[in-house]
Amino acid sequence: MTSRRSAVAVPNVKKTVADYLQEFLQQLGNQFCADCLDKNPQWIAFPHGVIICDNCAGAHRSLGSHVSQVKSVVYDKWSMKMFHELEKCGGNTVINSTLQKYCQFYQQPNPSTSADERERFIKNKYELKMYIAPQATNDKEEAAKRLAHYFVIVCKNQMLLPEVPTKNGQEQQQQKKPLRFVMPESIFDTEFDDVSKNGQPQKKPLRFVMPESIFDTEFDACITDRYPKNDYPATPLPARVFDFIFPENIRIADKLHQPEKRAFVLTDAEGAKLYGVAVVFWERLSPMDILNMSETLNQFRKQCDRGEITTMPGAVYAPKAICLLSNWPFFDQFSTFLQTVYRITKTPSVPIPVERYVMNFMHEVPVPPLGKTSVQFVVGDVSITLKRAPPNTLPFLHVNGLNLFKCLSLSNVLALFNAVLQEQKTVLISCHLHLLVEAAETLIALFFPLCLQGVYMPLLPSKLLDFLHSPVPFLAGVHPSWIKGQNYDEVVFVYLDDDQILTTCHSAMEALPKRPREKLEKRLEEVLPWLSQHRSPQKGMSSKPSKHKHSMGIGGGQGGGGGDDGGGGIEEKHEDAHNGYGGGASHLITKEIDHSLQLLPISNFLTSGSTIQSTSQSDESSSSKKKNSSADTQNAESIFREIQFAFLKFFTSILENYANKYTDKQRKNDPELRHKEYVFFRENRQVQQYEFERERFLDEGIDSKFRPWVEKLVGTQIFAAFCQEREELLERQSDAIPFEIQYFDEELIAKKNRSTLRTKKIKTEFLDDRSLDVKSVFVANPPNLNDLDQSSYVYTTFPQQLKTSRFGAIRKIQPPWSTRRDKPALARTKSHRLRRHHGRTNTFAALQQLLAMQHAAHINKARSWDNFTTNVLVVQRFIRMVVARKQLSRTRAHISTLQRGVRVYHDTRRAHVQFMAQRRSAVVLQSAFRTYLMVQRNRDRVYYTSTTCLQAVFRAYVMQKRAHALYASTRVLQGVFKTYRQQQRSAHKLSAVRITQCHLKTVFARQSHMDTMTAIRRCQAVLRGTLLRTQHKKILQSQLSKSRKQMLELWHKTMTAYMYRAKFWIVYEEPTYLNLAIHNEEVDRLQNLQHRLTTNKVAMHEARSRFDAEKAELRRLLKEELSPNIRESLYTSWGINIKSKSKKDKLLNELFTAQTSPKQSATALLTICSSHSASILDVTSQVELRRADRIRDNLLLTVFSSLSSMQSLNRSLQRHSKRVRKQQVTIKTLNEELTHKQNVILKQAHKLNHVHEQTQSFRKLKLKDFSSGGHASTLQSQQHRSSHLKSASSLHQVASLINPKRRFSEIDIQPMNEHVRYVHMTNTPEIRSQPAPRTPEPDAELSPTPQIQL
Repeated sequence: MTSRRSAVAVPNVKKTVADYLQEFLQQLGNQFCADCLDKNPQWIAFPHGVIICDNCAGAHRSLGSHVSQVKSVVYDKWSMKMFHELEKCGGNTVINSTLQKYCQFYQQPNPSTSADERERFIKNKYELKMYIAPQATNDKEEAAKRLAHYFVIVCKNQMLLPEVPTKNGQEQQQQKKPLRFVMPESIFDTEFDDVSKNGQPQKKPLRFVMPESIFDTEFDACITDRYPKNDYPATPLPARVFDFIFPENIRIADKLHQPEKRAFVLTDAEGAKLYGVAVVFWERLSPMDILNMSETLNQFRKQCDRGEITTMPGAVYAPKAICLLSNWPFFDQFSTFLQTVYRITKTPSVPIPVERYVMNFMHEVPVPPLGKTSVQFVVGDVSITLKRAPPNTLPFLHVNGLNLFKCLSLSNVLALFNAVLQEQKTVLISCHLHLLVEAAETLIALFFPLCLQGVYMPLLPSKLLDFLHSPVPFLAGVHPSWIKGQNYDEVVFVYLDDDQILTTCHSAMEALPKRPREKLEKRLEEVLPWLSQHRSPQKGMSSKPSKHKHSMGIGGGQGGGGGDDGGGGIEEKHEDAHNGYGGGASHLITKEIDHSLQLLPISNFLTSGSTIQSTSQSDESSSSKKKNSSADTQNAESIFREIQFAFLKFFTSILENYANKYTDKQRKNDPELRHKEYVFFRENRQVQQYEFERERFLDEGIDSKFRPWVEKLVGTQIFAAFCQEREELLERQSDAIPFEIQYFDEELIAKKNRSTLRTKKIKTEFLDDRSLDVKSVFVANPPNLNDLDQSSYVYTTFPQQLKTSRFGAIRKIQPPWSTRRDKPALARTKSHRLRRHHGRTNTFAALQQLLAMQHAAHINKARSWDNFTTNVLVVQRFIRMVVARKQLSRTRAHISTLQRGVRVYHDTRRAHVQFMAQRRSAVVLQSAFRTYLMVQRNRDRVYYTSTTCLQAVFRAYVMQKRAHALYASTRVLQGVFKTYRQQQRSAHKLSAVRITQCHLKTVFARQSHMDTMTAIRRCQAVLRGTLLRTQHKKILQSQLSKSRKQMLELWHKTMTAYMYRAKFWIVYEEPTYLNLAIHNEEVDRLQNLQHRLTTNKVAMHEARSRFDAEKAELRRLLKEELSPNIRESLYTSWGINIKSKSKKDKLLNELFTAQTSPKQSATALLTICSSHSASILDVTSQVELRRADRIRDNLLLTVFSSLSSMQSLNRSLQRHSKRVRKQQVTIKTLNEELTHKQNVILKQAHKLNHVHEQTQSFRKLKLKDFSSGGHASTLQSQQHRSSHLKSASSLHQVASLINPKRRFSEIDIQPMNEHVRYVHMTNTPEIRSQPAPRTPEPDAELSPTPQIQL
């Protein structure tokens, strides 16, 4: 630790130790705690000499006295020796510059940090000294070896409701609810205070609707569990990662939704990307959760003077998500793993718990290397393969890259590509959230060798939409409903669902270079055939005139005017996008891409190296689907690789000459180039750095037609990072070249080798090395089955909390390769190069002091103002020196450029003089040669004229002979072709007649089949009716017996009259729907009566008195009015002793009890009351009246249903009669057509016979002329005759070519009156025709149509 004297004066006799301590505490950096930056620290820890607060002092004591000893400034005694020791330490700023040099800002605690985190930080800082050296290196290496960092479970948290102010205007504090905004004094107001303007609040409309049910409310998300529990130092878990899983607030639903996959990408300050993949699924909530939500909403409505909601929903479903966070973009593989983990929880019984699969995936599956080897592991019934591209080829894309080309047309894809290259603020818009990430990742994959330098958030949550107003370039993705009605300036909006691109930019972008763009379009259309089918010049651009719509730089587009106002509203653009102003492929995304998941339980669990074995058809179909999906995935990957190579060729054609080197000949001729290697990379020897000469590259390194677009590209941060990587590589002068740079440079060499102008080829050993291809497979260990607490595990839902005991011990895996993490985007600043200056020590010390002041955030209160100004002056002097040196280097560069131009001018003038001398000598030679040619031409002109005349005469004679021969053969061929054409037409007509006949036969067969099926359906309906009646009867009996049991209990409880029971039981005994309905009504009536009796004691007393009176009356009837014989038989049937004194009471008490049959009790009552008075028997009329009312209602329903069925039957009969008439008219028309076609065939047969006779006569005439000719005929007649023979032979040759199996000499046509016999050729079958039958009358009954035979 360095010793440093303080700025405090030398102690003297007048000051005490306490005064020196207070002055020391007021120095810069000592006013705040060295550990948590709390104000006014009053404790000092030795031997470190740091000033700390009360909370940190307690943490220092927990370390022990051997590590830290704490003393109070106020309560402990101090000596001058102790003060000098403290002064030598230098204070908080000096000590933290050493002990806390490599501590990240998120690792340092704050005053509100918990005690455990504070103790952990202090132990790492003072005891373990973790922040002295760059300890993050090892942690980053370990992070690169991890396949995934975190496994997170996200659920809904609390209901989001606004605060309700009290009547006096003060707001109520609700600690249990997260609040979004404060409501006005009246909940029904339409305005609220938003922004204060000129001291007065400004009114804006309140966008809040009172929820009428729990389905209208929103919920916040939270992390219920995670694995591992603690953060990794290099890759801490983001605080609100669930905002990217649920970009909007959570809403519940009354129906079950399908699971879906989601993804997002986060970027840290160093440029490293954190990829997140999640699976969102829905689960049913418990009744207690529903009740708690309803109570919370009712309390809120009650505070707002609204009525409570009394209805409770039956089923409520809420979303839940499981997520993986990793530095590796294995989107598809991570999604498959999460889907399988969710399917495991849906399986009835699983042998391995979910926790064990998660631990195996995160710790025991290694990251694959670059090429050579792929990693395969098993989870559930799925085998997943991970692989990375070899270093000598383009990187792999682990999403479906073709979805971007399915969403957008080719012109719009290139427009989006151009907009992001020129660092326009770009927003991707789609209703499918996972599609946003797929499109963004696909676009980034097409940028190789360039790398996106702007802000990259392919899924932007709705809470962060204000980021779209930022002035920096970005690539973001949102849902269309989030930005509807908003205004954004200088933003390019890409609607993926509608194939449309809209922009609010005021200036048009430069179009892509024409020639490379055309080659790129041609190659993409070859790889993706559907692009050419939907291609249009202005595809995807709205046809409506817009003030802020410009050309997207794809070549050939016309941009609109800029407009005076700001950015247009997104609501109008979004409506235009949905009105169909896009191209022809606007609905491809909704038809072909579906991100919903069909997740079924697992039937068979795999182990490492095993396969699925199943005999069921469902398993076979699932396995075939997996094979088809894997084949489609491989096909899509191969197609996208071709697309990547097409875009790579685009960049190689633009940046072909950026790495050009001077040749040996150029270095030898020019002394200034002897120490230079590259043409466009200039070395600055004073600061020992390389700089890419952009202006020279634009002038000499590219085609002049490319300059407008390349000039835009060169000015972007993307190209600056591209050049910066090469500059740092040249500055290091190392042989270890990064794979990306080496691969792109050798691609440029391979492109130049393909040129025919290059004679000497340069070898590309790295590019042609096939040993780096993926050829081997590393099979990871399956989950460990040891130390499991159960043999099988059952899950009802996905667990919200994972059990730590089920994770098991981690088995260390050492794969036979080293994992290299992809480097983030370079972010080199000027401070890296300032360190090379000789005065860098003092400058950085001053900068460190300034940064310490800024970190303390109290520069205005700092008392060491002289120290602050001194450091500022040092920094200013160094900055002025750097600026002057840069100006000097620029001046020298300009001078060298002028000198180079002068040399070029003199060399050009010397070459021009030599060229003019050679040109004059060439003109003299040309004139002499022309003279010689003129002499030779005049000498050969006579011979040429005579030869031309002889050739013309001979050609005329030959052409005349050929014309006569061709004329004769043409006449013969015309006759043959006409005959053949007539025969073909006749054959087509006969085939049409056959087809008509087959159609009629099919109609009759179909009609008979329909009649048979109608009869079968009627029989089936009768059988179904019988079975249905039997089943209904059984159901009626069971329901009736159930109702009667319930009714007996209610009769007993409500003390219903015995006579009413007997009559009811006897009358409604038959099992019918009417009796069942009457029983149900009776049960409802008895339940209401029971409730009334239990609540009203007076009614209970009256019912008991009536029941006792009825029993007394029955006892009297049994004793007095019933004959002795009947009475004795009644006692005997009930098993009661006749001589017993209480036999009447026993009989009455056993009526309608559980021991006796209700029917027997009803019969006994009717026997007793056979002669009873009208006061007891009036119950019969009530029972019969109820039965009559029920029968009347049923009859009315039956009559109305019969009337409606009769009306529908009448309409169907009318439609059937119309259909029958149409069929009769159709049959009559067909018969007339057949008759007409028969007559046409007869006429054609007569014509063919006539042509045959003319052909025969022509042949006889030719033979006669040939036989009558003699020796005295002239040579001209012989030639004429031979031409006729040649034409005849050509006639037979043409006929044989038409059909060699048929002989045209055997044509026989015999017309007949009714039956036609037409033999087409020798081996043609006979086709007979009969007259068409008579068409039935339209009014006659429809009968099967007779067959028509030919």
